[in-house]
Amino acid sequence: QSTTMDITPRKRSKIVALSQHTQMTQRRIASECSVGLGTVNNIIKRFRDTGSFSPKRKGKCGRKKKTTPTQDRLLVRKSKINPRMTAVDLNRDLRASGTNASDMT
Repeated sequence: QSTTMDITPRKRSKIVALSQHTQMTQRRIASECSVGLGTVNNIIKRFRDTGSFSPKRKGKCGRKKKTTPTQDRLLVRKSKINPRMTAVDLNRDLRASGTNASDMT
């Protein structure tokens, strides 16, 4: 499995349940659940330390948006009114309102 793929809460709870209620080794649990040994170790360790098996990150990951929802709606409205308006034109309007974003945004 990919290192960036999230483990579902159901799979996390299965890993914790197998470690607590069976005599299975972490290696066997890893092969049973199709995840890496380190993943099993981390989930069990987090459950032991915090009592929770959910990931510790909160909210969305990744880069923050440059535009606000209001600006997004404005851009959509402008492009619907004038479908021939290019990304460069839309970006020019954004810059006029004080937001610097690339044409690809």
